[in-house]
Amino acid sequence: MHANARICDHCQRAKALRRYCRACSPKAAAIYNREARREAKAAGQRYWLEWWEKTYGEAALTKRREYHQMYMRSYRRRRKKVKAA
Repeated sequence: MHANARICDHCQRAKALRRYCRACSPKAAAIYNREARREAKAAGQRYWLEWWEKTYGEAALTKRREYHQMYMRSYRRRRKKVKAA
């Protein structure tokens, strides 16, 4: 290990040369994005809105609402099938 090694920001156990240890580094982007979403949600920001506006413009909120409704319908249908089986 190098003299400037530090503790992993995610697991707090292993030594890391940069921000994450070898075990956590493959999922570093997912970890970072999850933490960013949690912070934005805690601050009351709509962290997802930028992408939807980029794609759909003015209709972003209605398109997202439609997508979410469709997703939840299919989710409930899948759960119902699993429970019935």
